[in-house]
Amino acid sequence: MKYLLFFLTSIYCLAVHAVSINGHIYDMDTQKPVNNATLSVFVKGQNEKITAITDTNGGYTIQLPATWIEGEYSMTLTQEDYYTVNGIVLVKDQAVRNFYMKINPGEPAEAASASVETPVLVEAPMPTSNLVFLIDVSASMNEDKKIDMLKIALKQLASLLRPTDKVSIVVYSTEARIYMKTTTGDNVEKIHAAIDSLTCKGITMGGLGLDLAYTVAKKNYLKGENNKVILVTDGKFTSTETKQYASMEKLINKMYSKKIALTVFSFGKLVPRTKENLRKLSEIGGGTYAHIENEEMAIEEMIDEAKNLGVFNK
Repeated sequence: MKYLLFFLTSIYCLAVHAVSINGHIYDMDTQKPVNNATLSVFVKGQNEKITAITDTNGGYTIQLPATWIEGEYSMTLTQEDYYTVNGIVLVKDQAVRNFYMKINPGEPAEAASASVETPVLVEAPMPTSNLVFLIDVSASMNEDKKIDMLKIALKQLASLLRPTDKVSIVVYSTEARIYMKTTTGDNVEKIHAAIDSLTCKGITMGGLGLDLAYTVAKKNYLKGENNKVILVTDGKFTSTETKQYASMEKLINKMYSKKIALTVFSFGKLVPRTKENLRKLSEIGGGTYAHIENEEMAIEEMIDEAKNLGVFNK
């Protein structure tokens, strides 16, 4: 029995040590691999981190220590010729995580030399974006101030948009419809007015909304830029969850292959199964997933998502 226990313990330890992620780093504009880039994955608020350097093909592999579990971790990506990228990576065993960097055109020689003694962390500018917000406006979004938190976060994000950005709002409950037609980011008053006027009623039919949101995203597609559907919901994505999930996953995967990502934000008290279903949709769609618990977190997550240079999970 003692030897059997030792054997099983050894197998367990090997399984834990086997958790790893790998992928490639690409130039955002040329799509070519970036070599000699440093990717650091670390526990938020702590100094513990794991680092990998990309090879000539832009490839990297990060092996997690036994004390780390699967989940979301902060990451930093640096390379001397590129802007620094800060973000979140979802760590799952043998998962592929590809990242994109934007080249830094550089500064005049005198400015560069002056910054040696006091280095400044420079983040890449927010990419030109085609964002389609797919918002759950079923009756339950009225509870616990969920819709109020969402409005505050969306208006904060709108303040970051520029004339080159496109933003649309699709809502769904008993039916789906385009709530705000595509507009440019400099129409702040129009965007804020649409956000403020959101009202919630009806049941949840997310599958209808997803189809419409992708239709809008395709119509406004920006080649080589940040094309994304951002789903916001407070529970099951659709009232016919079991029947529709397979077809939705197929659609999400198809759109991801066309470089239109899906990110998911959830609100409220969710059972673990629902969270995992929503997380799975974001993984298939090459985006991220976050569960929002308060107003500050809503603002932080929305802004981080807008600045995201492209973390494609698949």
